[in-house]
Amino acid sequence: MFTEELSEGLRRLLEKADRLEVFERATPQVRGVLTEQETIKCLTIRQFAPTVPEHLPWLEHVWSVAWDIPAGLFHEQRTVPFPAFNLVADSQQSAALYGCTSGCFAYSLKQQGHVIGIRFKPAFQSVFFDNVASDLTDTSVNARNAFSRDAVAILEQLASQGPEIHGIETLLDQLQRDAGPISKDARRMNQMAGYIETQPNVYRVADLVRAFNLSERSIQRHFHAHLGMSPKSVIERFRIQSAINHAAGERNDNFAALALRLGYFDQAHFINAFRHIIGHSPTEFARLRRAATEPIGVPPTKS
Repeated sequence: MFTEELSEGLRRLLEKADRLEVFERATPQVRGVLTEQETIKCLTIRQFAPTVPEHLPWLEHVWSVAWDIPAGLFHEQRTVPFPAFNLVADSQQSAALYGCTSGCFAYSLKQQGHVIGIRFKPAFQSVFFDNVASDLTDTSVNARNAFSRDAVAILEQLASQGPEIHGIETLLDQLQRDAGPISKDARRMNQMAGYIETQPNVYRVADLVRAFNLSERSIQRHFHAHLGMSPKSVIERFRIQSAINHAAGERNDNFAALALRLGYFDQAHFINAFRHIIGHSPTEFARLRRAATEPIGVPPTKS
C-alpha cells in the first residue's frame, strides 16, 4: 500500500514537472525605452515567463504592449532593443520574426491596439532558425518561414484577442514540440549573453575570454552565428541601455562620471557611442525627455 501511494505521488510530481506553466511578472523588466514618461501612461506593458525556465532554454519571455491613443493623435514608440530575436504579431499584421537591430527600433501607435511577442534567448537560432543569424539583422521575415503553421496560428489568435495565460501556455507548448535539439554551443551562448546583461563590469570582449576560458575568435563565432552581432556590439548595447536609464531618470547630468562607470575610455567616446545609436548626445536626450510634457504628438500634415 505504501509503495502504491509513493508511486502515485511520484507520478503526480512528474506530471506537474512536465506540464508547462507560465506566470505574469508583477513588474515587467523594461530597458532601453526612449518614450517620455507621460507617454508611458498610455501604454500597458505585460510580461509572462515560464515557472521553470530550464524547460524552455530558448525562451526569455512573452511580452505584450497595449495602447490607447486619443483620436487624431499618434505616438512613435522608440526603443533600443535587447540584442535578441523576437516573434511578433499584432491585430493588424501577420506574424513576423525580427532579427537583432543595429540601432533604434520605431513602431507607430494610434487609436487602440495591442501587440504580442516572444523574446528569444540566443539558443533560438540553433533550435528554430536554419539560416545564419546575421541574415535577419535589421530586418524581418514572415513567421511561417521559421515556425510551424500551428504555432503561428495560435500567436495570431492571441494577437487578435489579447494575451491570457492559458493561450500563452498553449503557444509555448506548441513551440516546445516544434523545437529541435539545443546544442552545447547554444547553451554556452545563452550563458555569455546572460553574463553580459547581469554583470555590470563587462566592458570588453577580453572580459568574456577570462570568464568563459574561450579564445576571442571562438567568442566572435558564437555571437555571429547566434545573434548576428559582434560581442563588442552586444556589450555596447547593454551599456547604452544603462546610460538611457540614467539620462532619463537622473537630474545630475554628470556624464563624465557615468562614462567612467560604464567603462568608456573617456567622455568623448561615450558621447559618440550614445549619439551613434540614439541620434542625440546624452545631454540633448536628457533635456528632451525632461522638456516633454505632452504624451503624444499630432501627426504631421502632408505638404
